[in-house]
Amino acid sequence: MTRSVGVLTGPGVVPRKAQTEAWTSKAIDADDFESYKVGIIHDWLRTLTVLAAILVPLFFVLDYLMLPNELLPRFGVYRLISTAIALPSWWSCAGPGPVPGPTSTDT
Repeated sequence: MTRSVGVLTGPGVVPRKAQTEAWTSKAIDADDFESYKVGIIHDWLRTLTVLAAILVPLFFVLDYLMLPNELLPRFGVYRLISTAIALPSWWSCAGPGPVPGPTSTDT
């Protein structure tokens, strides 16, 4: 198996972009706006949680430079809690993708 653009590729492993395009085209072909919306929300949630998990702790450097010493531990705890919330969110979004719900034709 080789590593390409952050996604494992090989026999039986579909790259993330191909998965996203498959969800999108399947939802558009079925005229299922709800599935399309869930796919978009899932992709953006993954992007935003990665940004939060990286940038929130990184901005502690700015806190160190700008805040008075007596406030630094408090803001460090705030950033630690925020990162502790963002990391599990990211891991839960890093899975195979949104779970398809029931469509209007399934009822």
